[in-house]
Amino acid sequence: MSRKDRKAAEKFDKGSNLISQGKFDDALKNLDKSIKKGNCSPDVYILKAMLELRPVYPGHLQAAKEVFDKYPGIDVEYGNFTVNSSKLSLECELLDIALACLVAADKDKTVENGQALIQIANRYAEIGDDNLILENLFKNTTVSGRNYSLTLFARGYETLSEAVKWDDPKKAAEYMQQALFYNQDRENAEDVAKNKEFIDGVSKTVHCWFCGKEVVGRNVHFVPMYSKITEPILSQTDLEATIPTNDAQYVYACRACYSAIDFNGYKHFKKACEYTDGKISELKAYTDARCNDLQGQVNNLVDAVNSINRRLR
Repeated sequence: MSRKDRKAAEKFDKGSNLISQGKFDDALKNLDKSIKKGNCSPDVYILKAMLELRPVYPGHLQAAKEVFDKYPGIDVEYGNFTVNSSKLSLECELLDIALACLVAADKDKTVENGQALIQIANRYAEIGDDNLILENLFKNTTVSGRNYSLTLFARGYETLSEAVKWDDPKKAAEYMQQALFYNQDRENAEDVAKNKEFIDGVSKTVHCWFCGKEVVGRNVHFVPMYSKITEPILSQTDLEATIPTNDAQYVYACRACYSAIDFNGYKHFKKACEYTDGKISELKAYTDARCNDLQGQVNNLVDAVNSINRRLR
């Protein structure tokens, strides 16, 4: 072994040891020096890619994946862990897709985005009970491929439910029921409660107070509207069908009646604003004119006083 090769090996070994000590910046510097001294082994490039990924994780996944793909099937010691380049590549690919799908679903609740989440969830499920390496190394979180898939499945079915609730409340309830099963498997009580609330609401059937039409889907196809119902009216009302149970402050309105009332209310509000704005403009013009007139009178008085002062001198 030449002196240069020996120095390259020393820098590589030092970098590897520094990873075990958690001194990642120093480790990266030593691996770079090892490469500059001629080290071309797959190990050094895989470790370098992992160190460069650490501070930006889960960003720059594609750049790291390209390195892992260049050296497939290589086992490398990363601190106390033995990692495989092909498994790292797969995780980079899946996580990059999953993050893009989650962002898209947050932005637009569409059937396509929901299906995309379910597809990537299926790919994570194929990993089974093996722990995700990157989550373990960079987030200090132990999560299996199966457990990670549960979150994506839940989000996928929630997205599908939101996407179809306007056209098919019954289907929306079915999708949300699927999401609930996955959230129960995740033991996420908060999301389970939200799913149940949605299912109860979207499955509820009432009669519109105004038009009498039977409608399904609270906060979708009907909404509660603030009202004041007197006792004589209450005594003649099917409470369960037209107002929230034992609550005389609200009535149920189908979306058509609600939007018509809301639109007309907005129309009158807009007219009131236009009238008020017009009156304010008139008042402003009047006050501006009066102020200008008064200012002119003040200027005349000042000129008169100055003229008197000049004469007295």
